[in-house]
Amino acid sequence: MKKVYIALLALVLFACKKEDTTPVAYWTENIGSNKALPLLPDSNVNYFLYSFTRQKGSTMGIRIKGQYGFARYMSYNIYDNNTLSSVGSIVDTKIIPDAGSDNPFLPGASPNVSNRNYTVTICPNTTDTAAFQNQLQYSDNLEKVGIILRYYIPQQNNYASVPLPTIEAFDIVTGQALPAPIPSNTSFQQQFEEKFQKITTLLNLAGILEAPKDVFFYKFSGAFLYPNLDNYYLFTPITFNKNQVVMMRFKAPSYAQSYTQNGLTDVRYFSICLCDAKTYTYSTTTDLSFNVASSDGYINIVIGDEDAALRAKAAGLNYIVLPPELNNNVKGVIVYRNLLTNPAFPYPMSLVPDLSNNINLITLLNTSTLQAQTYLSDYAPIGVKLSKTQFLADFGGFPVSY
Repeated sequence: MKKVYIALLALVLFACKKEDTTPVAYWTENIGSNKALPLLPDSNVNYFLYSFTRQKGSTMGIRIKGQYGFARYMSYNIYDNNTLSSVGSIVDTKIIPDAGSDNPFLPGASPNVSNRNYTVTICPNTTDTAAFQNQLQYSDNLEKVGIILRYYIPQQNNYASVPLPTIEAFDIVTGQALPAPIPSNTSFQQQFEEKFQKITTLLNLAGILEAPKDVFFYKFSGAFLYPNLDNYYLFTPITFNKNQVVMMRFKAPSYAQSYTQNGLTDVRYFSICLCDAKTYTYSTTTDLSFNVASSDGYINIVIGDEDAALRAKAAGLNYIVLPPELNNNVKGVIVYRNLLTNPAFPYPMSLVPDLSNNINLITLLNTSTLQAQTYLSDYAPIGVKLSKTQFLADFGGFPVSY
């Protein structure tokens, strides 16, 4: 009887040690509307991160199989996870669909096509990979790789109404299937914590450009902040205060209001984000939400506390309520994004010198050489900081249009 008992116990223990078949969660969700998400996200964008570590000389490729999302825009960026800088991207309109499927982002295509599958291949640049469709390559020297799938204004749910893509690994020379690497980074928060000192140093350096009264914008590549290669970013360092009103204005670029306009407007999308110096975003206003002045095509913005008198004075303009997280002398930034700028647009943000490469004693003595309006004319935001009394009197003399 004792032998039978021991045999049964051994059988139970063996069964408990069977292989765990729980699927690996390759993608980490980083939802832009989450105010605890760092790295200056756009609140209307969801970011799905897959990071892995490889060895130099590895011939492993990553095959991503998914469905085009129901969103204003989607793309893949590949990153150097040492610097959180993008080394390549592929945008929705450039992703060739699988056989039998259609790309809904192309002009003339139905945005609601049912067959909407695609395959993206990510691999090192050591081998001729012309046979792989929708490929993104990175240098073989890169050992810490990050991949981000973005959905701008996803419809119905955080995943743009499609399943998250599957991840497969294979040998790009032999085609043999390989085990997909286990994710090496968990979230934007983990990356932020690892790069905190570098990010803080950059933002503190930029903070010296804040003027006492005027609001000027500068270009920043987004180093250490997972920038989207399809985006240009302008920002202004600013100290937010509930007893202060900030006014800004700029000429609105045309933007795509439907898939049929993709590639035909000045930009695909633009937004204004209010953020703190710790890189958390507390407010995002997108192109579709802005009132554009019919008289001259300007967007006129007022940022102030929740106040009935301020709102009444700002009637017909664009009033953005200062989030409570920013209302008490908080060091922060305002970020202006332009997504997928048309090559024919005469005022692209690419004309503006990148602050991270050009800040020095000479430029600090003549900051106009860095300011966006020097290069973008009316398409660059400019502004002013006012007391509530000044604003209520006559906008402090700052121009407005309706």
